[in-house]
Amino acid sequence: MEKRSLEGVCTLTKELEELKLNIAHMEGQELDNLSLNDLVDLENKHTQAYQLIFHARTKRQMEESDSKNVQLQQLKLENQRLENGKVEMESQIRMLTNNLHKCEDALSAQQNENEALRVKASRLEGSHTEGLTLTQLVELENMHHEGLRRVSQLRQEHLQKELAELRKEKDALQEKQMCIICTEKPCNCVLLPCRHSSMCSACCALLTRCPICRSEISRRIHTYEK
Repeated sequence: MEKRSLEGVCTLTKELEELKLNIAHMEGQELDNLSLNDLVDLENKHTQAYQLIFHARTKRQMEESDSKNVQLQQLKLENQRLENGKVEMESQIRMLTNNLHKCEDALSAQQNENEALRVKASRLEGSHTEGLTLTQLVELENMHHEGLRRVSQLRQEHLQKELAELRKEKDALQEKQMCIICTEKPCNCVLLPCRHSSMCSACCALLTRCPICRSEISRRIHTYEK
């Protein structure tokens, strides 16, 4: 058992020494004791290793190049998106600026109009007339005359309208107080017991029942206008 273990250790030691020697040979060291065939074999190994390393390097460079191209394309797309967003935002800013200028112009015009109206109202009230010319004063006076004429006209129209309505109400009230039988004389008779008053005394004397509720008339009371 110990002999086998010793042989295994020796074998491993020998393999380790061979690996170290191969590494040294691949690194270009300890070449003096090699034969021509060993040098040729070593040269072939170097050539094969170089080709493998060259292909691996080339593959890795292509992979990294493809990855960089993908990243570059993504960066280009992101840059294009940002540019589009920038253009759109600039367009919105220009639109908002134009709207702001329009609002400012409209506000300024409104303020000027309000100021002109305040001055006009003040002058119509008789204030701030010191700097006016004779023509402007005459125009103000004519405006007052026209305003008074229009106010008087409207007041007259309202009074006429109210008078017409009062006349209609009077006529309706008179019609309501006329006898429902002859429609010519005013109602001046109250019937009992129903207390209806819808006839004149002449027509009331001719009936025995109330024309409104058809109840029998037991008594008649004559009324008189003051």
